[in-house]
Amino acid sequence: MLRGGRSPTDPDGGSTAGATGDALAPAGRDGRPTAGITAYQVGSIDIGHRGPIAEIVRTTGMFGEHEIAIALELFDATYGLPSGGADTGDAGEGSDYEFLGLFDPTGVLLGYACFGPTPGTDRGYDLYWIAVTPAAQGGGGGTFLIGEVERRLRGRNARLVLAETSSRAAYAPTRAFYVARGYIEGARVRDFYGPADDRVMFTKRLQPAPRIRGSRGGEAR
Repeated sequence: MLRGGRSPTDPDGGSTAGATGDALAPAGRDGRPTAGITAYQVGSIDIGHRGPIAEIVRTTGMFGEHEIAIALELFDATYGLPSGGADTGDAGEGSDYEFLGLFDPTGVLLGYACFGPTPGTDRGYDLYWIAVTPAAQGGGGGTFLIGEVERRLRGRNARLVLAETSSRAAYAPTRAFYVARGYIEGARVRDFYGPADDRVMFTKRLQPAPRIRGSRGGEAR
């Protein structure tokens, strides 16, 4: 999800194996290797990836220019303004946003995720944005990327991750993507983005739910 925006995803329908950060051979919907891309890798993003990130978000065909601008605002808040802008010496200092890139074996950026801690929560995290280039969709890239985000958050003892999207029909693959990966609809704000366009909030527990003392069923709070 993006503050003020909607979360794009790769509704890939590919492998659901947990990502470990190692290279993964992508598989298509029929389980066969995807032509053209032999493996996925994850790695760090830097200021030089601003242009490729803008292109990835734009080529999904899901977003208007104002939404693309919001995606780049998050990037600039983390890495500083493009060349010719303000001093970037303090870029990223105090930023709550973290970026993780999805790459092919040659280092070409295929997608990215932006996430960060949710203020005022007990180990809660927001998945602000996740996007994969159309050329890599259908081959498990989105699954690999979100799995690596979750693995890293578990390593920090994160408790819960939240992803938000739209209720519009165009976002049905996005909602299905989250559900297929263990997310549940936790809340919905009617007409949030516009008439008949709800804000749908999906959550996933990254740690076992706590038991309530005296409860036989171990119900979660």
